[in-house]
Amino acid sequence: MGRELQSQDRQQHEQHSEGKRKRMLEPQAQPEQQEGTDLEHQLIQITKRNRKEKRQRGIEDPRQQQQAPEQGVGSQLGQQQQQQQLERKPKKRRHVPEVDIQTEHKKQKKQVDSRELGRDAPQQREQEEEQAKQLQKAERKAKRQQKREEEARQQREQEEEQVKQLQKAERKAKRQQKREEEARQQREQEEEQVKQLQKAERKAKRQQKREEEARQQREQEEEQAKQLQKAERKAKRQQKREEEARQQREQEEEQVKQLQKAERKAKRQQKREEEARQQREQEEEQVKQLQKAERKAKRQQKREEEARQQREQEEEQAKQLQKAERKAKRQQKHEEEARRQREQEQEEEQGRPQQEQQEEPEAIPASSLEPSASQPTPASAAAGASTPGGFKFWSEADAARLVQCVEDDQYRRQHLGEATLDWKAVAAHFGRSTQAVRSKYRHLKLVEEHGTEVFARGRSARAPISYSYMALYALSTLPDQSGTGSEVCAVVERYPVFQPRLDRTFRPDCTGVFRWQQRIREELSHQCIFRATGTKRGGEMVWQLDLSSIDEIPRNLRKKVAEMKLAGAPHMGKHGNSNG
Repeated sequence: MGRELQSQDRQQHEQHSEGKRKRMLEPQAQPEQQEGTDLEHQLIQITKRNRKEKRQRGIEDPRQQQQAPEQGVGSQLGQQQQQQQLERKPKKRRHVPEVDIQTEHKKQKKQVDSRELGRDAPQQREQEEEQAKQLQKAERKAKRQQKREEEARQQREQEEEQVKQLQKAERKAKRQQKREEEARQQREQEEEQVKQLQKAERKAKRQQKREEEARQQREQEEEQAKQLQKAERKAKRQQKREEEARQQREQEEEQVKQLQKAERKAKRQQKREEEARQQREQEEEQVKQLQKAERKAKRQQKREEEARQQREQEEEQAKQLQKAERKAKRQQKHEEEARRQREQEQEEEQGRPQQEQQEEPEAIPASSLEPSASQPTPASAAAGASTPGGFKFWSEADAARLVQCVEDDQYRRQHLGEATLDWKAVAAHFGRSTQAVRSKYRHLKLVEEHGTEVFARGRSARAPISYSYMALYALSTLPDQSGTGSEVCAVVERYPVFQPRLDRTFRPDCTGVFRWQQRIREELSHQCIFRATGTKRGGEMVWQLDLSSIDEIPRNLRKKVAEMKLAGAPHMGKHGNSNG
């Protein structure tokens, strides 16, 4: 019984000590297990990071890269570069020191030994051997893991180096290809320049050849002309000699046959025939000159007739324009007066009592209901508002289109098809003459710059006397009734009656010259009583007062001439008509 109790107590004690030893060894085994899990976790993280870097860089398996052809590089060049990259050694990187696992285990072992100093030696040795095995196993595992990481790092470095080499080779190949392309383009440009030079040289040679042929042809023609002239002179001399010899023979024969009297008679007869022939030739020449002068006079008369008709048409158009403008102003004035009258009547009606206003309706003026004769209807305005003489009034829309045609290049190109300003094209577009279009444009620009007061003031001031009469008066006072345009303008400006009636404004297209000076010069060139002599004085044409064509000038100007009683003028009747 005692032995059984002792054996039971010893078993319980061993179980208790073994459980205690297990509890003490658990903290030592836990770091090893935790260390193994940490290493596996690090390995997983490293593989994930490598895969992520490969995806970002677009790197494939090195075996597949060796099989696939390189982009932009020849297959032979890519294989040589890959072989060189594989032969190169990877770069060594600085080794990062790691924590020594064995020293850590030794420290832990010392701690455990210090705690279990009172234990049995066999159990302690078994524990130490077990711990040593576990430490060696963990150390081998860590070394294998470190070796795998080192191999993976070296492999990544090799792959990166290969990628760099491939990129470098590709860039080099692209640069080489670019240089070859530039060299090819340069060669093509040089060849093109050489071709152009050769073409220009051939063209110059052909031109030189043509010039040489033309020069030779001219020389041949000149030589032929000289030879012809020489032959002609030679023939004339020969003919003259033959004629002289014939005459001499005839004279000798005549002298032999006839007497001296017959010889004198023959000579007189020959002389008379020669004079008659010369007279006939002179008469024929005079007839030709007269016919030529007559044709020239007819052409001149026809030109003057056309110019006179054109001037009359332009004057008629200008008169119709002035008449239309005066008519429009009168119409505007009548409408303004009617509007004021209506306003006054409305004010008077408002002052009356309300009862009378209800009983008696407000009277509407007849001028507001009945359209005036001068006011154009919408139908006539749409039709162009043409007068009986063929003149067509300018509407506001036509005036605006005229300004656009002159000033707006895009509008002119779209509607006229002209990139530059051409007054003839503008006149044809509006169905008017060139002078009418230019005059209307100048009128619009002057109204835009100075307003309508300029035209009203100028017309009222010079209405009684025309510029034709001013030019007529000035030429009649000059010596021999002739003078230049500057002399005529000087006489007009000195005369006190004309001074307040002169328009001293400027045209936009002619700076530095007054309007009245331009009008005087226009009258000198347009009126038929002012004749250009063809001579110039001081660089200007000299004009002569020609009263022989006074019947062709306007009637009001004929009355002025009759009142002036100029020397050399025909007698004028009561209404300015000549009595002869």
